[in-house]
Amino acid sequence: MINQIRILRIQDLALQLKMMGMTVVTLILLTLVSCVAKEEMEEPADVDFSRTALLGDLAQHIEQDFSSYLEALSTMQAEASAFDANPSISQLLALRDTWSTALLRWQHVAPYSFGLSAELALEAYSNIYPTSTERIE
Repeated sequence: MINQIRILRIQDLALQLKMMGMTVVTLILLTLVSCVAKEEMEEPADVDFSRTALLGDLAQHIEQDFSSYLEALSTMQAEASAFDANPSISQLLALRDTWSTALLRWQHVAPYSFGLSAELALEAYSNIYPTSTERIE
């Protein structure tokens, strides 16, 4: 029994050494393959890059995302008022849909929650978790 355990340990050690050897050989091969002489390297192509255009495009996308989010919030407010005036299953389902849409639109603007967005605390209008039970009742 003890001899069998020793044999298993020796076989396990041999397997580990074999795996380490294969790993070392693989790393050496990858290193050799990844080394490229300077004369074989391609020169980078001249890229016509306009930082102003990039930032303008980014600002336009952010503005569209915020507009979409604020539109979803106003729709949700209208649905909430309609549900408050006439509570029914259909009104509740419509309110849930608009709330879900507002949350999805919030995810598009959440990375920009700094500056004026953070000061206005826009996430408090649709992204409140956990829910305050006192305000629900």
